[in-house]
This record gives sequence, C-alpha cells and structure tokens, in this order.
Amino acid sequence: MTETTLPKRSFLNIVAEITRILLSILLAILFVIVLSATLVGRASYDFLRQPDSYTTLANQTQLTTRLRGVVVSTLISATFKDNPLFNVIDWQKYPPQTWDNIAAVLLPAGWLDANYNRLVQTLLAWMNGDNSALPSFSLDLTPLKKTLSGSNGALVILPLLQDIPICAQGEVSQFGLGGVINCLPTDQDLSLIAGQVSALVAMQFPDQVSLQSDALLSPAMQQSLENVRTAYKTTGLALTLGLRLALLLLAIYALLQSASLPRLLRNLGWPLYAAGLALLLLLGFLYLGTQWGAGLLGASLQPISGLQTGLSDLLPDILRVMSGIIQTRLLAYGLGLLAAGVVVQILAFALGKLGPSSRPAAAPVESGRSQGIRKQFR
Repeated sequence: MTETTLPKRSFLNIVAEITRILLSILLAILFVIVLSATLVGRASYDFLRQPDSYTTLANQTQLTTRLRGVVVSTLISATFKDNPLFNVIDWQKYPPQTWDNIAAVLLPAGWLDANYNRLVQTLLAWMNGDNSALPSFSLDLTPLKKTLSGSNGALVILPLLQDIPICAQGEVSQFGLGGVINCLPTDQDLSLIAGQVSALVAMQFPDQVSLQSDALLSPAMQQSLENVRTAYKTTGLALTLGLRLALLLLAIYALLQSASLPRLLRNLGWPLYAAGLALLLLLGFLYLGTQWGAGLLGASLQPISGLQTGLSDLLPDILRVMSGIIQTRLLAYGLGLLAAGVVVQILAFALGKLGPSSRPAAAPVESGRSQGIRKQFR
C-alpha cells in the first residue's frame, strides 16, 4: 500500500508544481500588460492634470507668441459676427502675417500670457472639481479698446488697408464688400482713414467677452468640453482601478512563490524586470512614433475654420513637447521598476547566502531498529 501511495503523491506533486509555474507565468504576463498600460495612461493623465505641464508647453513652443495673431483674428471676427456694421467684412481673408502685425500693436505686453495662465487654472479646477457646469471665465478687453482709441489705433488698422484699390471715378468708399473698406478715396490720407476706422472699431468693441458666450465657444464646442471632462474623470477612475488590479495580480503571483522567502524574493524580481523593460520598449516606440507622426501631422493639417493660421507648424511642436514630457515620466517609471527588481534580487541573494549557515545542524534521527537494539543492551 505504501509503494502504491508514494508514486501517486509524487505525480500529484509534479502536477501541482507544473500548475503553479503555468499560473505564475500567466499572472506575470497579465501583471506586465496591466501595469504597463496603466503607467502609460498615468503619464499622459498626469500631464493633463498638472499646471506645470502647460507652463513648460508654453515656454518650449513659444505658444502665446505664435498664437497671438490667431487670438486677435478670432476675437475680432467672433465679436463682430453679429454686428450689422462689421459682419459684412471678410476677416478671414487676411493672412497670418497681417494678424501677427496687428497683434504686436494691439495686445499689451503680458496680456496674453496672463490670460493663458488664468484659463489653464480655471479649466483644470473645473476638470478636477465636482461642478459639471462650465466655469465662469471672461477676457478683459478694455486694454485693447484703449489701444484702438489711442494714438496707436491707426497702426492696428493699417495692415488691414494694404492692397485696397483706389476708388474709381464716382465710386464711394464704404465698409465691407470683402475688406474693411472697398476702396481708398484719392483725396484722403491712408493713416487718417485707419484712425477713423480704429475709432469706430473701438466704439463697437465690448469691454469683455465671456467663455460661455457664443462669440468664443459655440454650444457645440461647450458640449465638447463637457464631454472631454467626462472622459477625463472616467480615465482617472480607470487608471486607479488598473493600478489596483496590477497590485492584485502581483500579490497572487507572490502567494504562489511563498514556499520560502528566498524563492519569493528571487521570483518576485522577474515580473518587475519585465514591466520595466516593457515600459522602456514602449518609450522607444513612442519616441519614434512622435518623430514620424509630428512631421506627418504638419504636412496633413488643413486650415482651421478657414483661417491660414500657421497652426501646421505649431501643432507638431506641441505634440513633440507633450510626448517629451510623457517620455520622461515613462523613463522614470521603467527605471524605477528595474531598480525595484534589482533590490529584490539582492535581498534574495543575501538571504540565500545567510540562510544555510545561520541555521543549527539538525540532530540525527535514529531508526526504530536502532532504538530497539539500544534498549536490549541497557
């Protein structure tokens, strides 16, 4: 009976060990996949939720400087789209360089930077807060009105009067008909006309414009922002669950290695190594994809809202900076996991060295026959 039982137990032990190994491999693979996906998502999510990311983005891409013409053209065309005096003007016909020249005179120093930072703070507070309603945000346009009504007002309008033909015999100069005015009177100075137009624009210009107004954001765009916030909240929850799932998988994996502490530590290092290497591999793919994708993006971008805004050069630079910040985080995560794996392996090696020598030698166990012989001679 003993001879029959021992092979069965040996066979069951082999099956159990094979099962443990296969489960360990499966758990390690799942751990690497879940943790890698979670940390890639976390790196991107942290970029979106931290104000410093937007400061770095603005500084490295010169965002506000390169967007100032876009901001001015958007403000003017959106503000006057319902104004019967100016809505006949095709503001979108003017090239980016014209709007850059206008913005250089119209926008006070630091005005765009201050409003950019304020907008970022407002939107981030809303994205991370509990109130789903679009936050209150308005742009103070009084500094712009002051420029338009002042001595520099003519300099703001002059770029819009370039290439306008001289009025023909009997033709009357008037607003609209494609440009700010249809033709230039022969008996008036161009600077004088520009000053008159700037004064009229200043009178019609509002003191402030709100983010909730249709002038800046249409109802469809406001709804899109709310959808982005919902996706942002859902992503944060999913990343938290992903991290907990990865830790649970690692805990179950460790439980299967818990026959001895040295074996636990020795085997625990491998999934950490694998996750770290997977992140570094993803980092390499992200770097190569960014270099290729940024160039492709710049070549394929179409004019936005009909404006030749020069965003085909700006957006690839934004993509590169964003990707660079995310790559830095992934590098830190990957190296951290590799370092954790090394520490665990060192502990396993140290325990393996100290374990056998630190335990006292076990006393020899006498067999039953030896004990019987000894009793006969007592």
